[in-house]
Amino acid sequence: MTARPSIADQALAETIARALTRWPEQAQRIERAAELLRIDAVRPLGGNRYSVRSQASATRSYLVVLTEDGGTCGCPDAQHRPTRLCKH
Repeated sequence: MTARPSIADQALAETIARALTRWPEQAQRIERAAELLRIDAVRPLGGNRYSVRSQASATRSYLVVLTEDGGTCGCPDAQHRPTRLCKH
């Protein structure tokens, strides 16, 4: 017998599918972001703020603040390319 996906797993899969349809050129970043959710690397801090654990270093986390126009992140990718959204 195979396990049925949870409602959260189904919701994540649907969200990923919508994102891939809307932004196919960002497929790699979308999949990497989904993996962060799957491995429980995202922690809500309240309001629109989140702590996201780095995939490269288990001891490093980044502060992500969601805004109307996307958001901000303290990761090196976001600092290096401020006009593009990072995976976080």
